[in-house]
Amino acid sequence: MGYMSMNELNEYELAKRTFSYCPETGIITRIGPTMRKNGRITPQSVGKPAGSPNSEGYLQTKFCGKLIKSHRLAWLLKTGKWPEKKIDHINGIVSDNRWCNLRDVSQSVNMENQHKKVGRSSHLPIGITEQCPNGRRYFAVKMKRNGISRHSTRKNLESAIALLEQFRRELSCAVSTPT
Repeated sequence: MGYMSMNELNEYELAKRTFSYCPETGIITRIGPTMRKNGRITPQSVGKPAGSPNSEGYLQTKFCGKLIKSHRLAWLLKTGKWPEKKIDHINGIVSDNRWCNLRDVSQSVNMENQHKKVGRSSHLPIGITEQCPNGRRYFAVKMKRNGISRHSTRKNLESAIALLEQFRRELSCAVSTPT
């Protein structure tokens, strides 16, 4: 563990007393009572998973009187310090806080790994769009990560989702494989 400020050390010690992080599952569990701003202690959540999804799908939890994204808290619990940059979810699933899926990266690398929705296909998973040229419906599957692109089309949504998952696995392996 590198140098930590006194404030960071205190937050880390408090986090260790309040939460437990399982790197294999990505689940953060409350192991100690929570102290509210008014000083009242709330022990009823001890032993339960911490956090709930926000409107973007990120898990977040209260810590030190602030709402913190759970992937940042996971980083603190695993490394003993807050991330220096942005936490990237390698597989693009923002609720997947397993240690193997998190990395501390620059904003530009994080943006490169984002999976954007295109058009009005908000009901579709990120990376899949519905196309209807000349009345023929198909699903376009696109993914780009670290300069590597994958794209194809499928006639039905189920096979498009399966292909998207295959692309995610392939590109996650490409990211984690040393060159």
